[in-house]
Amino acid sequence: MVVKKVKIRKKTLLKLSCAFFVLVVSLIIIHMASSTAVVNNIEGVWDGVEIATSFSGGNGTKENPYQISKGSELAYLKQIVEQNIFPDLKDKYFILTADIDLGENNWQGIGTKTETEEFAFSGHLDGQGYLISNMKISQPSTLNTNDYYGFFNIVSDAEIKNINFVNVNITTTASENPVTIGLVAGEVKGTSSISNIAIQTSSIDLTQTYAKPDDRIGGVFGEVSASSTIEKVYNNMQITDVNATSFGNIFGILNGNAKTILTQVTYTNFLSVNVTEAKTLGETATIEESYKLVANPSDNNKLYIENSSEETMESLLEKLNTPENEAFSWQEENGMLKIARPVEEEIIIQETPVTPPPETEVPKNFNFGRSAAIILHETGITDTTVYINDLDSDYNYYQGLNYTEKSDGTLPSGQNQGLYNDTNLVKVCVKYSGVDINDSSLVGHV
Repeated sequence: MVVKKVKIRKKTLLKLSCAFFVLVVSLIIIHMASSTAVVNNIEGVWDGVEIATSFSGGNGTKENPYQISKGSELAYLKQIVEQNIFPDLKDKYFILTADIDLGENNWQGIGTKTETEEFAFSGHLDGQGYLISNMKISQPSTLNTNDYYGFFNIVSDAEIKNINFVNVNITTTASENPVTIGLVAGEVKGTSSISNIAIQTSSIDLTQTYAKPDDRIGGVFGEVSASSTIEKVYNNMQITDVNATSFGNIFGILNGNAKTILTQVTYTNFLSVNVTEAKTLGETATIEESYKLVANPSDNNKLYIENSSEETMESLLEKLNTPENEAFSWQEENGMLKIARPVEEEIIIQETPVTPPPETEVPKNFNFGRSAAIILHETGITDTTVYINDLDSDYNYYQGLNYTEKSDGTLPSGQNQGLYNDTNLVKVCVKYSGVDINDSSLVGHV
């Protein structure tokens, strides 16, 4: 590789150094000033407006699911569902690949319907133990004169699992419409399967809601169909109610099957102490293994089970962490439960020294001007090393510029201008070494 050599006088070098110093100081000041910026300016926090035009990766198959890494991509998922962009949505797979902060911007649930059509999430979503945080719902999605509040408005024949929801706050508005409330989903329809959901430090404020016969209000789900299954759901939430509104701390209406339900819910209305897992249990509904958890402040907020003398937190965690939970595990932390991702093993890449050519090899020297000799190889592959020799072509390229390069806007005359010669062209040798991150024995050089 050949590059142009530029002469820099000491005075010029001093000026450049001063300018660089000023630039560095300016950047430090800007960084310090921006440290108090609002959360929406932090990289990765959704601004409440942006909708991505693609996912971070994947093609939607089970082997290579679409990758969702930020709030704008969740907004894109909403757009895909409600505009029916993927008619075969039931065959599409999605995963979270990072914690997602929604920036406390108002979230409109995923899914919509009219009097004649319904567009519900019907795909497969695996949160992989990541969390969705700082979600706020203060304006409902009004569908067919029904106000919906939830991350999903409607899911149908969907699979949803392994997601933490943290600091989600739902505040209802005064309305004559019936309300459907569920932090995870308003309506769970068809043969949906939802499992491994952990909700922490969240709230629902029903101050503006007055009871109506068709309300479906649950802490996590508004209504669950008879053919749907809900398993391993934990809800750490405060529910504010001043109007004696009827609700369940997990389900508004449960018609399907639920298993291993854990609640750690507090209420502002003393009448709410009698609230159970579901406001209404349908004829086909079953709830197997329901636990009420309480943190003990006198014992470092360690959790204990209030409604069971036989089960301990240790045995409950063992039950939650059955083999079918894949690599994700339920853990107790700071008086709450969460779904933890597996600890990623650190991959240490050891540098492998580049073996020099045998001394018996007679190098070919490429000399011109004041350049020192370097060992050359023809372009090609030898053992684990790829050689790329472009010295001759680069040198000829610069020689050609002597006849074609003009900086004053005029046409070249075709005469040799002597811009590049053996005194201001130097050759450069660049070496790279790489190691396969999955197999450190695989080493390559360029």
